Amino acid sequence: MIDEIEGLQREAYRQGEATFEVVVSAELDVLQARLELASTSEERNRVRREMLGPATQLEQIVTELFKARQSTSADVLRAKCLRLRRNRPLT
Repeated sequence: MIDEIEGLQREAYRQGEATFEVVVSAELDVLQARLELASTSEERNRVRREMLGPATQLEQIVTELFKARQSTSADVLRAKCLRLRRNRPLT
């Protein structure tokens, strides 16, 4: 079901009805669900590595929005924390 939501968000973005930030957030939601379903530490670490790309993109987007006065410093810090959490491997 969450994969379907991501697909709908991507299509909305293609049609100009959603921001890229929304698409990246949906992608992270899908990866978070996959992380929760992973049964081994190897699988969890692989999914976390996959999450780093979208988390980094989201941080860059929010930072640019902040520079344009369209987001807050709290939004930037949340995005940075998300990226940092995705960057550390599970033990």
